Amino acid sequence: MPVAERIRRRILELSAGVASVRPRERIAPTLRQLTAYRELPPVSEVLDKARP
Repeated sequence: MPVAERIRRRILELSAGVASVRPRERIAPTLRQLTAYRELPPVSEVLDKARP
């Protein structure tokens, strides 16, 4: 798995329990760009995990 993908996953894991919406707002543009690659299993997993 590419390093960038691991970092995105970790960001989502860490921001999941945070009351502030700021971390979520910062990763939102990247998640939107990833939707073009949803058919790839790692990307699909990240996008599913990112759902509110």
